[in-house]
Amino acid sequence: CYTHSVIAQELLARVEIKADIKVGYAGWRVSAGDQDVVLHAPAPGMVNQPGGVVYHVWLEIDDRILDLTTYQLRSKAAQLDMLDGGTTTVTWCPDYLYVAKSSVSSLQHVVQMHTGMYFYKHEPSVHKLIISTAPDLDETDVNAAWMLFQNPGLEVFGPNSVSRT
Repeated sequence: CYTHSVIAQELLARVEIKADIKVGYAGWRVSAGDQDVVLHAPAPGMVNQPGGVVYHVWLEIDDRILDLTTYQLRSKAAQLDMLDGGTTTVTWCPDYLYVAKSSVSSLQHVVQMHTGMYFYKHEPSVHKLIISTAPDLDETDVNAAWMLFQNPGLEVFGPNSVSRT
């Protein structure tokens, strides 16, 4: 999420859009079942890696949130299921979120309510920690992203020569 956000911030700056990096906690209600929540926030019973920090990174543009990682909710759910032995069904997995901050729900509502709800909370202490230890922006990655941004119809071949458009 960090890499997605810092590269997007740089691309947006190139087209004169100011976007602020935010680090904190997030969660998404991905389906209707009791366990169908993907959470990047401290929670009772959560399995943490030794020395790990639970966090998420996104952008804020004026009064809106831009999260370019929601396309990964299926894979995030699968990774979390491997850690905790759960089974998360994912029926809601948007390519990205660009939403008004006012549409953000509380963590309690995301956990207890409807598919498609999301929670974001900037946490200054976590923000400071992550930004202070984050790697420098890789100019090669930024230039590749800029080329893709300028050429949306470009066909890219990934691992195993699989075409991605």
